[in-house]
Amino acid sequence: MKKTNKIAIYHRGDNKKAILWDKKIRKWLKIKHPEIQIDQENPSIVIVLGGDGTILDATHIYKKENPIFFGLNLGHVGFLASVRLSKDFLTGIDQLLSGNYNLTNRMMLKASVFRDGKKIIEKNALNEVVAQNVLSVSKIEIWVDGHLVQEVRGGGILVATGTGSTAFNLSLHGPIIMPDVHCFVVTEILDHNTPTPSMVVNRKKNVRIVIKNFRKRGELLMANTKEPVDMVMNIDGNLICSLDIKDEIIISEGRTVNIAEIDKDYFFKSVKSKFSFH
Repeated sequence: MKKTNKIAIYHRGDNKKAILWDKKIRKWLKIKHPEIQIDQENPSIVIVLGGDGTILDATHIYKKENPIFFGLNLGHVGFLASVRLSKDFLTGIDQLLSGNYNLTNRMMLKASVFRDGKKIIEKNALNEVVAQNVLSVSKIEIWVDGHLVQEVRGGGILVATGTGSTAFNLSLHGPIIMPDVHCFVVTEILDHNTPTPSMVVNRKKNVRIVIKNFRKRGELLMANTKEPVDMVMNIDGNLICSLDIKDEIIISEGRTVNIAEIDKDYFFKSVKSKFSFH
């Protein structure tokens, strides 16, 4: 792999372990790799200290730079991390800077919200897009390339990538998809109708979510706008916008994210760790 000399180190400001590791890594780099520049604005590699949520944040913050992401797990299982155990962090960075790593291209999905025929927002998601009623029940239709495939009368609907299949999708009993499989996974949330299995959709297809109806209660407010809200769109764990009756969300293939892997078959090791079998 091609070597780099511009690196950013990213972590959340309230993570005390990450702050300590940030200082340790910077000091170690000066001694071990003096050729490396710390460039927080335009890096070719982003070292992320934290759990999967922190890595997700980094992929959104550094989307224009299109760097390689190298996650050092300070969370739980760490499906997105490049190195799971802290005792291996510096060795892993050494391998990374020596070009001794594998690069995986993770597909993101693109979510566009349309209201009255006009696009009001467009975002990319590495894990999932969720349309969810926060307090009550909604009627939702799911279409794939013009074909009605599901009607949900319940809490909402989730569309995940292969990468995101081990996150919220898994908690909804959706299937685990290998992260290098580029596809969509459509999974219902608390459907009052007869339970429907998840559907795995080819990445070249479009998934259309239509918000048909819900009871407007307005008992909660959006933090940023203070507008009453009943149904919301959530991307990678972040609240993006409120949804209204007749809104449509079009899901299509988005950009890719580059994640470096040191361990061979890291995904399978993460699955084994998640389910604690031997």
